[in-house]
Order: sequence, then C-alpha cells, then structure tokens
Amino acid sequence: MSNSVRSLSTSGLAPKKQIQCWTDALSELCGRFDIDPMEASSLEGQINYTTVSKLKLCQIEASQHRLAHPVSPAKSAEHPYVKILFQTYGISHFEQGGRRIELLPGDCLAYDVSCPHTIISPSLTRHEVVIVPKELLQERGFHLEKMAPCKLSARTGTGRIAYDFVHAAFGEAAKLSPYNATGVADSLIDLLLLPLRVAGSVAELPSGTGGPGRKNNHRCRVFVGLFKFVAFQPCLPEVFRYRSVFHSQSAAR
Repeated sequence: MSNSVRSLSTSGLAPKKQIQCWTDALSELCGRFDIDPMEASSLEGQINYTTVSKLKLCQIEASQHRLAHPVSPAKSAEHPYVKILFQTYGISHFEQGGRRIELLPGDCLAYDVSCPHTIISPSLTRHEVVIVPKELLQERGFHLEKMAPCKLSARTGTGRIAYDFVHAAFGEAAKLSPYNATGVADSLIDLLLLPLRVAGSVAELPSGTGGPGRKNNHRCRVFVGLFKFVAFQPCLPEVFRYRSVFHSQSAAR
C-alpha cells in the first residue's frame, strides 16, 4: 500500500524550535527555505502529508510567516519540483521574478520551486499542495525552463475538478495498492496540467521530443485514468460529491 498520512506540528515547542521544526519539515518535502515569523512571538503550524507514487500531497496550516527561497545556485539544485498550491483559507502574497500574485481562497498557483521566490502570509493560512518532480512533467513534453508562475481559479471548470481530485486522492492515498497509486498519480498529473495548458504557462516541447505518445493521447489518458481510479475505489463517488472548503467559504461571503 502507499504511505499513510503523516503529521507534523509545531504546537508546544519553543519559538526557535518551532522555526527549526518547520524548516526541517519543508526541507524533507521539497527543499530548504528561509522561514521568518515576521515579528510574531511564535510560529504555529501543522502539515499532514502523504505520497501517491512519486507525488507528494500535503495539507498545510500555518500562522503568519514569510517563506523565502533566495538566489543561490546551490539551493536551486535542491528544489527540482513544480508545486501546485490550492489556497483554502486566508490570504498569501507570492513573488517570483518580479511578478507579484495575491492568493485568496479558491485560487490555485502553479510555480517552479527551484526559482527564487517568496510567500508572505500575514495571518493564518491553509493550503492543499501537490509537489510534482520535474522529471514527470518533462516526460510529458513540457519545457520547464520557460515556466512562469501561473494563477488559476479552482472555483469552477478544470481547476475545480483538479482540486476535488487532489482532495479525494489525499483521503484515499493510504488505501491504494502500488499499482493503483501509479495510475492515480498519472491521472492526477494530467488533470493538473489541463488548466496550465489552457493558460499557456508551461511551454510544450516540439512534437516527438517528449515521452512517446504522451502529447497526442493526453485527453484519453486523463479520462481513462479517472475511470480506473473510481472503478477501483467504490467509496469515491460519494467523496466527489462533497462541497470543498473554499467553495463553501466563497458562497458564504
């Protein structure tokens, strides 16, 4: 079976220990960052995370803080990932390459973790995150050197479908066999790429330079993968009918 959900919390630790604990947790997931609680007396945070094949799925909650990946060739090599972040609570401010993006509940952000960036959250925030190794995207014919940060809506359309699938996959990850986990991971990557393809954030390589046949049968792979996932997980139809947290919050406003 795939890994079970693991949790880490900074609650009850001394302030300096909290920062170190949070830094170490992020380092294990996707590389080392500089963490600053921004004059707060403590950094209260919790991470629940699991894996589905080569993907890392995380649910992250943290009090006000600043996360930074400064300019450093050595550190860039430590972060060979693309991160898909779904904002479910609070407001965050992202900056990379001179571009500033405000994230509200219901927003989705896709970005290259290896490039220098900062994320400032002035108050409590919650995110659901998918950490994707770059190699998996390169296999699908994407030229990641030209990837720019991309903000999308996860309230409707393909972004909403992608979020619902991520949320369901996180809840079912521990029950998946290795074979099914691989199929779910493939389908999840392809589904996450749908809104990015539409937005044009990630440049595709010329035909024939990506993985064999991946570009031409992309849509078929997505829907076949989704069908296989639901077929092997009888409990999922009910899971997919839930109202997502950020959707309910948006409706309440």
